[in-house]
Amino acid sequence: MKNTISIISLTLLLTVLSVFGARAQQNSSPVKYEKTATYRFRNVNNEFMLNGVGKVIVKGNADNEIRCEVKVTGYGKTVEDAKAHAENVRAEASNEVKSTPKLQVSTYQGRYNERVCQVVTTVYLPATVVMQHNDDISIMDYVFRVLDKVKVLRN
Repeated sequence: MKNTISIISLTLLLTVLSVFGARAQQNSSPVKYEKTATYRFRNVNNEFMLNGVGKVIVKGNADNEIRCEVKVTGYGKTVEDAKAHAENVRAEASNEVKSTPKLQVSTYQGRYNERVCQVVTTVYLPATVVMQHNDDISIMDYVFRVLDKVKVLRN
């Protein structure tokens, strides 16, 4: 029983160390690639839904239009790597006539890693619009966020 627990603990420790090693290696990448996309929505019923990864900035808009600018910055050792990381993020808009406008910003595969790709979504809303935002993360993203917070608390 003790051998099984020690093997599991050792395996878990090696997994965590390899992940942190990969994150540290990717952090030193100097090359970046940026892409920006703009989405416009009709204000149908004073509601807007945003499901996404990354940072969200909300600003006011005097028009009766909802506008979103999604800026994706990919990092890598080469331009091709940086572009591949940026292209891993997709944005899909849904603007049907009678339903709430929606924007989905997610990754094609894998987890969202701010060290290889950063996403900033700026939303321009009229004062009457209510926005619902859901952070699109997996269980692994959640575990890494907890580990990052524990690391900050320890310092």
